[in-house]
Amino acid sequence: MCVPGVFAGIVLAVITGWSIAWIFLWIGTKARSAGAVQGMSMMIMFPLAFLSNAFVPSTAFRMAPSRDAGQSRLACRLGVA
Repeated sequence: MCVPGVFAGIVLAVITGWSIAWIFLWIGTKARSAGAVQGMSMMIMFPLAFLSNAFVPSTAFRMAPSRDAGQSRLACRLGVA
């Protein structure tokens, strides 16, 4: 029951990584030096790091009721159910 969500997450991560790699490749063709590419890449990646939920405690998330009353989403994510 958790497989579609996990698969969607993996696909989203691959597409995001691939698109960011192409953006940096384009920057590499426009910049004059490797240091310039590194600086421009950092200007893009640094704000993206703060958009992640890594800095939010997991207790702040509200657990939504699952479709199946016998199985919670947390148990599904932990592989317990």
